[in-house]
Amino acid sequence: MKLRTKLALVFGVIVLLFVGSGVYVYAAFNSSTPRDLGITYTEQDLTSGRAKGKIKYEVADANTPASQSLQLLGKNKVDTSFTSAEMTAIMNNKPGTYYPYKNVQVKFNADGSCEISGQIDKSRLSTYFATFDGPQEALDIIMKVLPDDPVFYGKARASLVDNKIAIAEPQKLEIGRIGIPLGPLLSWNNPFDTKAFAMDISSIISELSQYSNKKQILIDYTNQKLGEIQGFYAEDAHFEDNALLFKGTLPAREVTVR
Repeated sequence: MKLRTKLALVFGVIVLLFVGSGVYVYAAFNSSTPRDLGITYTEQDLTSGRAKGKIKYEVADANTPASQSLQLLGKNKVDTSFTSAEMTAIMNNKPGTYYPYKNVQVKFNADGSCEISGQIDKSRLSTYFATFDGPQEALDIIMKVLPDDPVFYGKARASLVDNKIAIAEPQKLEIGRIGIPLGPLLSWNNPFDTKAFAMDISSIISELSQYSNKKQILIDYTNQKLGEIQGFYAEDAHFEDNALLFKGTLPAREVTVR
């Protein structure tokens, strides 16, 4: 099976495992307040964060198709560190109709982990997937099952070296206030079976619960996508206490439909 098809099922299982697990709690799943990580920001954080990234933001023509609603051009060398407040400011002020995240907080920890909480604007997911050439199969599943504008929380140790994932250790994942079981989500021992696409939701959940290398599928796909981002190259990127250290290049211009 192609990597994109495998990835579609992995994305879908994030919500499918959870909906069919028997621990579904409506009020928790539909919580409208993201987890508070204690990170706030000011205009100065936004100004300093953008200055460090050296990215110039421009407006695309309003008639630009969804697949081109984000255009990255050129590149600049960057060797700097972003604070939690600076990255929180950047992520809450991304221009463009493609961007689906809001009410975001980002926290960098001394143990090399990063925490992120926020909310997803479901109405923008179709444009977001088109912009990044995301698997249509995954989008179809997510749009069907995901509630409107869900909140999320995640924590992981992660790093990049030579523009590939060096460390990927997911620790927590929540949609609403319900924890996603990372064991069955990221495990894999058996070969993927294409007949899963013909099954109903409960059968897909049962099928995917057998597998144990879905984490590697996500890593492979992410490494592939990192190599396709115009102007982006991470020689080294890792987390320290209140800092994302980045050395490499970032796009010089970001052109978006607004």
